[in-house]
Amino acid sequence: LSKRNHGNQYLYFATDNGHVYRYNNPSTAAQSATPVNITPTTMTAGSYVAGIAVNPRSADTIMVVVSNYDAASSTISNIFWTGNATSATPTWQVLDGALEPVSSQSCAIVVKTSGVEYYVGTSVGLYSTTTINGNNTTWLKEGSGMIKTAIIRSLAVRQKDNTMVVGTHGNGAFEAQIGDAVVLDNNVATGINDPVINDKNFISAVYPTLTSTLIQYRTGNMFTIKKILVQVFNMAGQQLYKNEAAYSSGAVDISTFARGHYLLVINSDDGKYRYIQKVIKQ
Repeated sequence: LSKRNHGNQYLYFATDNGHVYRYNNPSTAAQSATPVNITPTTMTAGSYVAGIAVNPRSADTIMVVVSNYDAASSTISNIFWTGNATSATPTWQVLDGALEPVSSQSCAIVVKTSGVEYYVGTSVGLYSTTTINGNNTTWLKEGSGMIKTAIIRSLAVRQKDNTMVVGTHGNGAFEAQIGDAVVLDNNVATGINDPVINDKNFISAVYPTLTSTLIQYRTGNMFTIKKILVQVFNMAGQQLYKNEAAYSSGAVDISTFARGHYLLVINSDDGKYRYIQKVIKQ
Protein backbone atom coordinates (compact mmCIF):
# COMPACT_ATOMS: atom_id res chain seq x y z
CA LEU A 1 0.00 0.00 0.00
CA SER A 2 1.28 3.45 -0.82
CA LYS A 3 0.55 6.99 0.31
CA ARG A 4 1.93 10.52 -0.08
CA ASN A 5 2.78 12.82 2.83
CA HIS A 6 3.88 16.42 2.24
CA GLY A 7 5.51 15.65 -1.11
CA ASN A 8 7.07 12.35 -0.01
CA GLN A 9 5.77 8.94 -1.02
CA TYR A 10 5.77 5.82 1.12
CA LEU A 11 5.17 2.23 0.07
CA TYR A 12 4.38 -0.31 2.79
CA PHE A 13 4.63 -4.05 2.31
CA ALA A 14 5.07 -7.14 4.45
CA THR A 15 6.11 -10.77 4.23
CA ASP A 16 4.74 -14.13 5.25
CA ASN A 17 7.59 -14.61 7.72
CA GLY A 18 6.85 -11.66 9.99
CA HIS A 19 8.50 -8.56 8.56
CA VAL A 20 7.05 -5.14 7.71
CA TYR A 21 8.89 -2.72 5.43
CA ARG A 22 8.62 0.89 4.26
CA TYR A 23 9.99 2.07 0.93
CA ASN A 24 10.62 5.83 0.83
CA ASN A 25 9.81 7.64 -2.43
CA PRO A 26 9.64 4.44 -4.48
CA SER A 27 8.78 6.19 -7.74
CA THR A 28 12.03 8.17 -7.72
CA ALA A 29 14.38 5.91 -5.74
CA ALA A 30 17.41 4.31 -7.32
CA GLN A 31 17.26 0.63 -8.18
CA SER A 32 19.85 0.01 -5.48
CA ALA A 33 17.73 1.64 -2.74
CA THR A 34 16.69 -0.69 0.06
CA PRO A 35 13.45 -0.66 2.08
CA VAL A 36 13.41 0.25 5.78
CA ASN A 37 12.54 -2.57 8.17
CA ILE A 38 9.83 -1.21 10.49
CA THR A 39 8.67 -4.55 11.92
CA PRO A 40 7.05 -4.19 15.37
CA THR A 41 9.46 -5.47 18.02
CA THR A 42 6.58 -7.33 19.69
CA MET A 43 5.63 -9.24 16.54
CA THR A 44 6.34 -12.95 16.99
CA ALA A 45 9.10 -14.18 14.70
CA GLY A 46 7.71 -16.11 11.74
CA SER A 47 4.24 -14.55 11.92
CA TYR A 48 2.22 -14.48 8.69
CA VAL A 49 1.34 -10.85 7.92
CA ALA A 50 -2.13 -11.10 6.38
CA GLY A 51 -3.01 -7.44 5.87
CA ILE A 52 -1.88 -3.81 5.98
CA ALA A 53 -4.12 -0.73 6.05
CA VAL A 54 -2.98 2.90 5.67
CA ASN A 55 -4.98 5.93 6.73
CA PRO A 56 -5.95 7.60 3.41
CA ARG A 57 -5.17 11.03 4.87
CA SER A 58 -1.90 10.22 6.61
CA ALA A 59 0.95 7.88 5.69
CA ASP A 60 1.97 8.02 9.35
CA THR A 61 -0.95 5.89 10.50
CA ILE A 62 -0.98 2.22 9.53
CA MET A 63 -2.45 -1.00 10.91
CA VAL A 64 -0.99 -4.47 10.38
CA VAL A 65 -2.59 -7.83 11.15
CA VAL A 66 -1.14 -11.34 11.32
CA SER A 67 -3.19 -14.50 10.98
CA ASN A 68 -1.31 -16.84 13.33
CA TYR A 69 -3.18 -18.44 16.25
CA ASP A 70 -1.72 -18.61 19.75
CA ALA A 71 0.85 -21.34 20.24
CA ALA A 72 0.46 -23.87 23.02
CA SER A 73 3.04 -22.16 25.18
CA SER A 74 2.81 -18.53 24.07
CA THR A 75 0.43 -15.75 23.03
CA ILE A 76 0.84 -14.43 19.48
CA SER A 77 -0.26 -10.81 19.04
CA ASN A 78 -2.38 -10.30 15.91
CA ILE A 79 -3.15 -6.58 15.55
CA PHE A 80 -0.56 -3.78 15.44
CA TRP A 81 -0.99 0.00 15.01
CA THR A 82 1.38 2.96 14.72
CA GLY A 83 0.81 6.69 14.35
CA ASN A 84 4.37 7.53 13.28
CA ALA A 85 5.06 4.99 10.54
CA THR A 86 7.26 7.39 8.54
CA SER A 87 9.75 7.90 11.39
CA ALA A 88 13.07 6.08 11.57
CA THR A 89 11.77 3.73 14.29
CA PRO A 90 7.95 3.72 14.47
CA THR A 91 6.29 3.17 17.84
CA TRP A 92 3.81 0.29 17.66
CA GLN A 93 0.87 -0.64 19.86
CA VAL A 94 -0.69 -4.10 20.14
CA LEU A 95 -4.48 -3.74 19.81
CA ASP A 96 -5.66 -7.32 20.33
CA GLY A 97 -7.70 -6.67 23.47
CA ALA A 98 -10.45 -9.27 23.81
CA LEU A 99 -9.70 -10.50 20.24
CA GLU A 100 -6.37 -11.97 21.39
CA PRO A 101 -7.24 -15.68 20.87
CA VAL A 102 -8.52 -15.34 17.29
CA SER A 103 -6.76 -15.12 13.93
CA SER A 104 -6.80 -11.74 12.17
CA GLN A 105 -7.11 -12.05 8.39
CA SER A 106 -7.59 -8.51 7.04
CA CYS A 107 -7.90 -4.86 8.05
CA ALA A 108 -9.07 -1.44 6.85
CA ILE A 109 -8.95 2.19 8.00
CA VAL A 110 -11.95 4.36 7.13
CA VAL A 111 -11.84 8.16 7.48
CA LYS A 112 -15.17 9.91 8.16
CA THR A 113 -16.00 13.53 8.87
CA SER A 114 -16.84 12.41 12.40
CA GLY A 115 -13.55 10.54 12.96
CA VAL A 116 -11.57 7.43 12.02
CA GLU A 117 -12.90 3.87 12.15
CA TYR A 118 -10.67 0.78 12.25
CA TYR A 119 -11.88 -2.59 10.94
CA VAL A 120 -10.36 -6.02 11.45
CA GLY A 121 -11.54 -9.15 9.66
CA THR A 122 -10.97 -12.23 11.81
CA SER A 123 -11.61 -15.97 11.81
CA VAL A 124 -14.84 -15.30 13.73
CA GLY A 125 -16.29 -12.26 11.96
CA LEU A 126 -15.78 -8.54 11.37
CA TYR A 127 -14.93 -6.14 14.20
CA SER A 128 -14.47 -2.37 14.47
CA THR A 129 -13.27 0.31 16.87
CA THR A 130 -13.07 4.10 16.88
CA THR A 131 -10.63 4.39 19.79
CA ILE A 132 -7.04 3.18 19.84
CA ASN A 133 -6.14 2.14 23.40
CA GLY A 134 -3.32 -0.36 23.13
CA ASN A 135 -4.14 -3.85 24.34
CA ASN A 136 -7.22 -2.44 26.07
CA THR A 137 -8.82 -1.48 22.75
CA THR A 138 -12.49 -2.41 22.66
CA TRP A 139 -13.69 -4.17 19.49
CA LEU A 140 -17.35 -4.23 18.44
CA LYS A 141 -18.86 -7.01 16.33
CA GLU A 142 -20.19 -5.91 12.92
CA GLY A 143 -22.98 -7.43 10.82
CA SER A 144 -25.43 -10.25 11.33
CA GLY A 145 -26.50 -13.48 9.67
CA MET A 146 -23.92 -15.23 7.47
CA ILE A 147 -21.25 -12.57 7.95
CA LYS A 148 -21.44 -12.60 11.75
CA THR A 149 -19.16 -15.60 12.28
CA ALA A 150 -17.55 -15.84 8.84
CA ILE A 151 -13.82 -15.89 8.19
CA ILE A 152 -13.19 -12.38 6.81
CA ARG A 153 -10.35 -12.78 4.34
CA SER A 154 -10.37 -9.36 2.65
CA LEU A 155 -11.60 -5.79 3.11
CA ALA A 156 -11.66 -3.09 0.41
CA VAL A 157 -12.86 0.49 0.86
CA ARG A 158 -13.76 3.02 -1.85
CA GLN A 159 -12.71 6.23 -0.16
CA LYS A 160 -14.76 8.71 -2.16
CA ASP A 161 -18.00 7.42 -0.58
CA ASN A 162 -16.73 4.93 2.04
CA THR A 163 -18.25 1.87 0.43
CA MET A 164 -16.75 -1.27 1.98
CA VAL A 165 -16.66 -4.68 0.32
CA VAL A 166 -16.08 -7.67 2.58
CA GLY A 167 -14.75 -10.95 1.21
CA THR A 168 -15.25 -14.11 3.25
CA HIS A 169 -14.04 -17.69 3.11
CA GLY A 170 -17.00 -19.78 1.92
CA ASN A 171 -19.76 -17.30 2.82
CA GLY A 172 -19.60 -15.00 -0.21
CA ALA A 173 -19.01 -11.25 -0.40
CA PHE A 174 -20.86 -8.40 1.28
CA GLU A 175 -21.13 -4.65 0.73
CA ALA A 176 -21.68 -1.93 3.33
CA GLN A 177 -22.33 1.78 2.86
CA ILE A 178 -20.40 3.40 5.69
CA GLY A 179 -20.83 6.88 4.21
CA ASP A 180 -19.84 10.21 5.78
CA ALA A 181 -16.75 10.31 3.54
CA VAL A 182 -14.09 12.99 3.73
CA VAL A 183 -12.95 14.70 0.54
CA LEU A 184 -9.22 14.09 0.36
CA ASP A 185 -7.04 17.16 -0.06
CA ASN A 186 -4.72 17.54 -3.03
CA ASN A 187 -1.61 16.75 -0.98
CA VAL A 188 -2.72 13.23 -0.17
CA ALA A 189 -2.47 10.52 -2.79
CA THR A 190 -4.04 7.11 -2.33
CA GLY A 191 -1.49 5.48 -4.62
CA ILE A 192 1.51 6.20 -6.77
CA ASN A 193 0.36 7.68 -10.07
CA ASP A 194 2.46 7.24 -13.20
CA PRO A 195 4.06 10.62 -13.97
CA VAL A 196 3.96 12.24 -17.40
CA ILE A 197 7.33 11.55 -19.02
CA ASN A 198 9.39 14.16 -20.91
CA ASP A 199 6.74 16.87 -21.18
CA LYS A 200 8.44 19.87 -22.80
CA ASN A 201 6.24 22.20 -20.77
CA PHE A 202 7.91 20.78 -17.64
CA ILE A 203 11.54 20.63 -18.80
CA SER A 204 12.01 22.28 -22.18
CA ALA A 205 15.57 21.13 -22.85
CA VAL A 206 18.58 19.20 -21.54
CA TYR A 207 21.95 19.89 -23.17
CA PRO A 208 24.56 18.93 -24.11
CA THR A 209 24.02 15.19 -24.04
CA LEU A 210 27.70 14.61 -24.79
CA THR A 211 29.90 16.50 -22.32
CA SER A 212 32.87 16.32 -20.02
CA THR A 213 31.68 18.91 -17.51
CA LEU A 214 28.16 20.36 -17.16
CA ILE A 215 24.70 19.15 -18.12
CA GLN A 216 22.36 22.11 -18.51
CA TYR A 217 18.60 21.84 -18.06
CA ARG A 218 16.00 24.47 -18.87
CA THR A 219 12.60 24.55 -17.20
CA GLY A 220 9.35 25.14 -19.05
CA ASN A 221 6.26 27.10 -18.06
CA MET A 222 4.64 24.98 -15.33
CA PHE A 223 4.90 27.68 -12.67
CA THR A 224 2.55 25.91 -10.28
CA ILE A 225 5.48 23.55 -9.62
CA LYS A 226 7.59 24.95 -6.80
CA LYS A 227 10.42 22.44 -6.53
CA ILE A 228 12.14 19.74 -8.54
CA LEU A 229 14.31 16.76 -7.61
CA VAL A 230 17.36 16.41 -9.87
CA GLN A 231 19.18 13.06 -9.89
CA VAL A 232 21.87 11.32 -11.92
CA PHE A 233 22.11 7.53 -12.10
CA ASN A 234 24.64 5.22 -13.69
CA MET A 235 23.36 2.48 -15.97
CA ALA A 236 23.37 0.01 -13.07
CA GLY A 237 20.75 2.15 -11.32
CA GLN A 238 23.06 3.63 -8.67
CA GLN A 239 22.29 7.21 -7.68
CA LEU A 240 25.40 9.38 -8.05
CA TYR A 241 23.87 12.83 -7.66
CA LYS A 242 20.79 14.22 -5.92
CA ASN A 243 19.64 17.80 -5.42
CA GLU A 244 16.29 19.34 -4.49
CA ALA A 245 16.00 22.76 -6.07
CA ALA A 246 13.50 25.46 -6.96
CA TYR A 247 11.70 25.08 -10.27
CA SER A 248 14.21 27.01 -12.38
CA SER A 249 16.88 26.29 -14.95
CA GLY A 250 20.17 24.91 -13.71
CA ALA A 251 23.14 22.64 -14.29
CA VAL A 252 24.71 19.44 -12.98
CA ASP A 253 28.48 19.05 -12.81
CA ILE A 254 29.57 15.54 -13.86
CA SER A 255 33.24 16.38 -14.36
CA THR A 256 34.29 13.94 -11.62
CA PHE A 257 32.32 11.03 -13.10
CA ALA A 258 34.01 8.24 -15.01
CA ARG A 259 33.54 8.15 -18.75
CA GLY A 260 30.38 6.40 -19.79
CA HIS A 261 26.59 6.60 -20.03
CA TYR A 262 24.33 8.14 -17.37
CA LEU A 263 20.69 9.06 -16.83
CA LEU A 264 19.61 12.52 -15.75
CA VAL A 265 16.20 12.31 -14.03
CA ILE A 266 14.16 15.35 -12.97
CA ASN A 267 10.92 14.93 -10.98
CA SER A 268 8.34 17.56 -10.02
CA ASP A 269 7.56 17.91 -6.32
CA ASP A 270 3.93 16.86 -6.90
CA GLY A 271 5.02 13.60 -8.55
CA LYS A 272 3.10 14.37 -11.75
CA TYR A 273 6.00 14.99 -14.13
CA ARG A 274 9.34 13.34 -14.84
CA TYR A 275 12.02 14.13 -17.39
CA ILE A 276 14.60 11.48 -18.32
CA GLN A 277 17.60 12.07 -20.55
CA LYS A 278 20.53 9.78 -21.32
CA VAL A 279 23.86 11.63 -21.37
CA ILE A 280 27.41 10.57 -22.17
CA LYS A 281 30.40 11.67 -20.10
CA GLN A 282 33.43 12.05 -22.35
